[in-house]
Amino acid sequence: MFRLEFRSDRIKLFIFLFCTLLLITTAVVWLNGGFRSVPEEVAETPPAAEQSEPAVVEKEPASDLVSGAGSATERKERVEVKAILPQSEQQETKDIAQKFAEAYYTYDSRNPESYIENSKAYMAKAFYTSEKTQIRRQTLDYQTTSVAESEVLPVDSYDPAEIVWCVMITGDVIPAKGEAYTEEQQYYVTLRKYEGAWLVDELELESWGA
Repeated sequence: MFRLEFRSDRIKLFIFLFCTLLLITTAVVWLNGGFRSVPEEVAETPPAAEQSEPAVVEKEPASDLVSGAGSATERKERVEVKAILPQSEQQETKDIAQKFAEAYYTYDSRNPESYIENSKAYMAKAFYTSEKTQIRRQTLDYQTTSVAESEVLPVDSYDPAEIVWCVMITGDVIPAKGEAYTEEQQYYVTLRKYEGAWLVDELELESWGA
């Protein structure tokens, strides 16, 4: 076919071998997908060094429930107790708080424990027992105290097991020494249910002279 002693045949052989090798190489590359188009998402992906770092999302710290802010769901769940009590029961607890505060405030040094016994009917057993063991504030300063007037104000409460009222008392005081005077006291009265009855179970007091 080719006579290698002739230069022209050697050139033809070289061209033939080169073309054959080129065809084989092209076929191999084509079979391996070398001529397929690059997918758009791959083509558009920037080099790793040029990709921007993912954004960092900072979470807001959870609201402190003590602050009373809370989410909308929390505010919805924290419904005032008085709002879900029947009107008759609200009035009942209000009357109990007022009667208790007036009985508790009234004091006579000639019968120093009378205020406890007079308010016993409105008190839970454990609270009554606790009060019996305590000395009333300002016992030595008072001769008598009596209620001039009282007013009951609502207090926010979110515990379904209790209800709180603020009883504001204006009282006439005859001290052990000195002249009579008027004072104002605020009784924060907490009531809880015991065997179906609302009873006073906790008391906080604020007072000042008028």
